[in-house]
Amino acid sequence: MIIQRGLLAAAGLLGFTLGVPAQAVADVTVSKVTFQHGKNIRLLNGPLTAPVNTQAGNFLLTATTSDGTGTIWAFCVDIAHELRSGSYKVPLKYMYGSFTHDSFGKIVPIADRKAMKALAAEGFRLLKAGTGGIGAAGISDDIQAIQTAIWLIEYGASNYPSSPLSYTGGPLLGLVNQYVGLARSGQIRGTARYIFSIDTPQRQGLFIPGVPEPATWALLIAGFGLVGVAVRRRRPTRVSA
Repeated sequence: MIIQRGLLAAAGLLGFTLGVPAQAVADVTVSKVTFQHGKNIRLLNGPLTAPVNTQAGNFLLTATTSDGTGTIWAFCVDIAHELRSGSYKVPLKYMYGSFTHDSFGKIVPIADRKAMKALAAEGFRLLKAGTGGIGAAGISDDIQAIQTAIWLIEYGASNYPSSPLSYTGGPLLGLVNQYVGLARSGQIRGTARYIFSIDTPQRQGLFIPGVPEPATWALLIAGFGLVGVAVRRRRPTRVSA
């Protein structure tokens, strides 16, 4: 969601190096992008080469999936993200995937991934209810704080110990820190689905609501079945005396 284009240099080829098939079929095709609850914030350190101004909030995507066309809420995963600036024109194509790396190529620790998804799930819960969470000022402050907290965890001390990403302050600072603490301690729970772009110069990821597709569950069930068959075949045969 960073508007400053210079940040993309470090991550420019990431989408291609992560092995997206040339003729990949989109799971999610976005025809319209609306930005909601936006607030300008200032971030520095972490993987950033200079302090940057960006906007924290959520996306409302008009998208087509296997279930039809409708609207989907989304939170930005990658800090080097230009959806907000309008640099990428619709339609945009995304695939379901597993979130493992940040947009600068570093592996995100499992505990951090879990905390980030829990924050996104909490944001989706608030958006669905249309009410604020722990913030006293209402839903906008909560959504802005949740998006900022997602970035601070992703680019925090776990991956960038010498200079973790920081939010320079403002009225949201206390709320952001609260959400980071609640997510890390497991007091906020839930999960979110990860999608990544397949038709942009760099890989761009979003968290959206949802659970694995029926086809994914079918593969998992089939896998368990194969494991069961293998275990049966390895059972020793008893010989009567």
